[in-house]
Amino acid sequence: MGWYNKTSMSGKKQTRLNESGMVSFMVTMIMMIVITLIVLGFSQVVRRNQREALDRQLSAQAFYAAESGVNDATKTINATLKLGNPLTPKTTCAADGVYVTGNSNVLDAGSGTAYTCLMVAPFPDNLVLSNLDQNSSTVVPVNYADSTGAAQNAKTMTFSWTVDPAGTKVYTDCNDAAFTWRQVSSWICGYAMLRVDLMQVPATSNSFAALNNASKTFFFAPWNVDNNPNYDYTFKAGITRADCATDTTQCTVTVNFGAPGPAGTSKYYVRLTPLYRSIPQLTINGTVASGAAADFANSQILINSTGKAQDTLRRIQVRLPVGNTNNTQPSYAVQSNDSVCKKFGAATGVFIDYCP
Repeated sequence: MGWYNKTSMSGKKQTRLNESGMVSFMVTMIMMIVITLIVLGFSQVVRRNQREALDRQLSAQAFYAAESGVNDATKTINATLKLGNPLTPKTTCAADGVYVTGNSNVLDAGSGTAYTCLMVAPFPDNLVLSNLDQNSSTVVPVNYADSTGAAQNAKTMTFSWTVDPAGTKVYTDCNDAAFTWRQVSSWICGYAMLRVDLMQVPATSNSFAALNNASKTFFFAPWNVDNNPNYDYTFKAGITRADCATDTTQCTVTVNFGAPGPAGTSKYYVRLTPLYRSIPQLTINGTVASGAAADFANSQILINSTGKAQDTLRRIQVRLPVGNTNNTQPSYAVQSNDSVCKKFGAATGVFIDYCP
């Protein structure tokens, strides 16, 4: 019995040793699997970071390639205008022999860096101005044309301007009753009031009287009224409504030419002055006498350029000003740090000179 028990005990001990070895083997396998997963996860993170870094580098290269396209187009445009020659529209991405000749768009063939599509619109269908500062005026030539640049008489001119991000109130807090002038601190509307000095360029005379008769001033106040306001060019200086109720991001108003006012001409100068708030972006659209949408010549040139670096693309759009477009002007002729004496006549035959 003792030997049997010994043998039995020996067998039991041997079984325990075998089970202990199996547990160790399983633990080792699990640890190897965990370590492998950790290594694979770390490798994936490293590869992702490398790809993101490469994407950023390629994106920057593609952006600079697109900028090169804009610079090449600008150089061609300036040279053409300097010679007094008409500009040629470029409506396709293919080389045209004017803006892109042969492989002139390839910057680095080895890395696949180039601007792959360059388009130029000398006569855009709208004019866009950005960052119009409060109480600072911008003068813009507005020349109506067709798609070829041929002059066309105007029928309408539409102004649309965006809400000031600094304004916490939007169109619902704009005036819908009789307007009264107020301090800037009391202006709760998120939109600027827009002053527009609009001058037709007379076709026959540039005399003072003709220029004076061709000039009109509008004060477009934002209103919480959806009425798509339109105003005749005969309107005299005063407060008028602009429609801000249909959109929480922009106000719109249209000026009509023709009966009962004078017929529209093809050339205008527009002076834009934001009041109370700044205007992040202002757009000018219009229609010609036939009712078709207008294009605009000799004011802005629209350049679209797409850059490529390997498999990464970047596209940019630039509006190149022509002449005095975007010319910022002061809102006054004289500025003084001291008081300026003014003379006022109150009635016929009565004049008071109070200047010391």
